[in-house]
Amino acid sequence: MNNLLLIARNLLRQIFRKKSNIFIFVILPVIGILIPLMIYSNVESTTIRVGIADRDQGIISQKLIEDLMSQDRFKVSHIEEDQINSAITGGKLDCALVIPEGFTQSFLNDGTKQIDVVSVQGFAVTGWLDSYLTTFLRNQRLLAQGAGKDIEVYNTLYKQFQALTTKVELSDVKNMVNNYIITYMGMGFLIQFLLVGAGRTASLIIREQKERTLSRIRCAPIKGYEFILGNVVVNIGLVTGQTLLTMLLLRYLFKIDVGVPVSILMIMMFPLLVAGVAVNLMLVSFAKNENHFGTLSTLFIYPTCLISGCFWDIELMPDYMQKMAMFLPQRWALDGIEALIRGETLSDVLLNIGVISAFAFAFFALAIFGFSRKQAHYAS
Repeated sequence: MNNLLLIARNLLRQIFRKKSNIFIFVILPVIGILIPLMIYSNVESTTIRVGIADRDQGIISQKLIEDLMSQDRFKVSHIEEDQINSAITGGKLDCALVIPEGFTQSFLNDGTKQIDVVSVQGFAVTGWLDSYLTTFLRNQRLLAQGAGKDIEVYNTLYKQFQALTTKVELSDVKNMVNNYIITYMGMGFLIQFLLVGAGRTASLIIREQKERTLSRIRCAPIKGYEFILGNVVVNIGLVTGQTLLTMLLLRYLFKIDVGVPVSILMIMMFPLLVAGVAVNLMLVSFAKNENHFGTLSTLFIYPTCLISGCFWDIELMPDYMQKMAMFLPQRWALDGIEALIRGETLSDVLLNIGVISAFAFAFFALAIFGFSRKQAHYAS
């Protein structure tokens, strides 16, 4: 334990000896927030034109349409399902909802039929509707359960509920849309900068190898694996601190509140932070020198962030690229963040957390393999 503390202190001294590293570790994450903040903070609230293809014609779908029409944010019109694509691409609609046949019956019986949201404008529009649908349907499910699936009782409860909550829902929707976008896009830029910072810390291992420090360490009570473990601990601590600082600034300095506690966002992000450290450690283990590592890092970080949708909504990319993104940890993290912003709970994103953790384990395993090969090479 004492050895790890000594290694950690030495690494931190090396990292912050250069002022440029202070910029990378402290200022760049804040820039990740400022970019979407500057883009979207002055965007005026506009009406979203929503077309609805109701194949269900049931009571829940009717209540949904009535409630949508009562919202100032949405301009609702009925449309045939086969006309949706042409209406959206022609600029007549911003998005469309397709309510499947049997939706009401499935809903009342706790079924899983989903309402499809069709749009080419990405999260700026779908974020509104996804959040609205999540809240509306969750409330309706509670009312249906309270009514014991009795339609007349449900109608009575719905009227009472609507009279009490309509004004609150209107206020919430108007105040949250830009916050959703800023947080989602800010997290995308933050992920990129965190990967860059993790790479700078991991590259110290190569520098130590070049300066023969690891050879001297092997002759001392400190073992080589302790130095690498110390690097991992420092790296995870740094990226976790960066993320926490950025989220606190987002919440308390820039007053961006999306209804998701900072602690929940940190739980969602932490496996990705570990995966980011692991992948940089893996690249270090296979790199021949610092320049080689810089090339490998650039080839990994920027293309994968682009494909994952860190800088734009992934729905704007072709289908094959969206499928490629599912093989990258950044995509799973962004999907989890988007789900939390929409109002889902931490239990709903456990799959995302598990998949990202699996990526982290895989990268660490490859790093161990790479360092083993290097050690065997030096020994020979």
